[in-house]
Amino acid sequence: MQDAHGREITYLRISVTDRCNFRCRYCSRPSQLLPRDRIMTFEDIVTLVKASQRLGFRKVRLTGGEPLLRQDIGELVSMLHGLGIRVSLTTNGSLLALKSRELKSAGLDSINVSLDFVDPVKFTYMDGGDVALVLRGIEAAVASDLETKINVVFTAKHERRDLVELLHLAESLGTPFRFIELMPKNGSSFNELFRPIGEAKSMLESITTLAPDEVPPDSGPVEYYVTAQGVKVGLIAFFSMNKCLNCNRLRVGSNGVIYPCLFRTAQVDALERLRSGVDGAVSALLEALSIKPLHGNPEEIGPEMQEIGG
Repeated sequence: MQDAHGREITYLRISVTDRCNFRCRYCSRPSQLLPRDRIMTFEDIVTLVKASQRLGFRKVRLTGGEPLLRQDIGELVSMLHGLGIRVSLTTNGSLLALKSRELKSAGLDSINVSLDFVDPVKFTYMDGGDVALVLRGIEAAVASDLETKINVVFTAKHERRDLVELLHLAESLGTPFRFIELMPKNGSSFNELFRPIGEAKSMLESITTLAPDEVPPDSGPVEYYVTAQGVKVGLIAFFSMNKCLNCNRLRVGSNGVIYPCLFRTAQVDALERLRSGVDGAVSALLEALSIKPLHGNPEEIGPEMQEIGG
C-alpha cells in the first residue's frame, strides 16, 4: 500500500501495553496509565492486523511499554502467526529468559532486545534495570533459536570501551546489533544525552573495519555494515540524517490510536472502528495513510515513546 507520497507502507508497529518495568532516562513516561478498558484486546489487535493484510502490510512488530508484561503475550503471537504475517517483538529483555521458548513455540519470527550498555553501573544509570537479567534473556532467545538483534540507543554516555564490550558480546552470541540515534522526545534528557549517529560510526571505525552490507526488505531507515570480525552492525538515524523518505510504517498505541509519524501530532483514534470489524479497521488505516506527512518535524510534539515503543 502506498501513502500519498508514493512510499510503500508495509510495516505496522503495535503497542500492546503502556506499562513498563524499566525507567530509561530517554523515555518520557505518561503522566497517567490507561484504564484497562481503553487498551486493545487481543481480538482488537487481530482485527487490526487482518485489516493491514488486506492493504498489503507484510510485517507486524509488537512493542510497549514492555510487551512481555502483557499477560499471555504468547497467545497473541500465536494468533497473529496463524494469520500468515511476519511477527516480531521488541523488549527490554528483563522477562525474556522466562518467555523465550514460549514465544518461539508460538511462532515469533524475530526479537529485538534493548541493551544500551554491558557495564552494569552504566546500564542501571541509563535504563534503571538489571543488566544481568537482560543478558540472560538474550542468551535464552539465542538458545531458543529466535532470530535475535540487539538495539543500542547511542548517547553521550557511550565511550569507546562500551562499544568494544558490545561488539564482543555480539560476536560471542552471533547476533547483529543496531545503534539507534536518540529521538527528541524527552527534552531535558535529549539535550543532555543526544549524540549524532555518525559519531557511533566513527567510534566503531576506530575499533574495527566496517564494510557496507545489504539492507533486507521492509527494514526501513537503516544502514547495515559488517565488521572485520563478522558482526553485523546497523545504524539508525532519525534526527541528524533525515530518513523520512525511507519510512515504511504506521504505529499504533495500545489504546488503538494510529500515529502516522513520530514527529507530528496527526493521529487517528481507531479503537471503536476496530471493534466494529475489519472494514472499520481498514477505514482507520486508510485515513492514517492519507495524512501521513512526507517529513516529520522534531519541534512538533508527537506521541510519547512509552505509548508507541519507538
